[in-house]
Amino acid sequence: LFHGLLLGLERFLGRRSVYNTLPRALRVGMTFLLVLFSWVLFRSTTMTNATGYFASMFGLIESNTSAMLLAAELYTPSHFLVMTLCAALVIQPMQSFEWSRALSLPKVLLLLPLFLLAIAQMFGQAFNPFLYFRF
Repeated sequence: LFHGLLLGLERFLGRRSVYNTLPRALRVGMTFLLVLFSWVLFRSTTMTNATGYFASMFGLIESNTSAMLLAAELYTPSHFLVMTLCAALVIQPMQSFEWSRALSLPKVLLLLPLFLLAIAQMFGQAFNPFLYFRF
């Protein structure tokens, strides 16, 4: 329903929308926020849970203690190093599609161990944060 509403709004406004006149950086930020709020609606089992989550996101209510524990676990030096490395890889100018357009043996030898390490790490965790693994 939510996705259909957004698609209908986009089709109705078309190229005349204010969104298309904004600078690219602002459009990317707005799209990120829209997706962020959509994830809350998709993840919540009831609208009461979703409104509580939104209220917690905006600091209107006190968040539960597990949020502080998660933050304490995430903000360790090793996690910070991994997040910084990932950010550096994402920001680099060459897109992955362009880089992988012509796969060579050195590229495969670099990527295969990284892929296997990522898979091993994902299956070795007791909690998997990926939403699609919950179905």
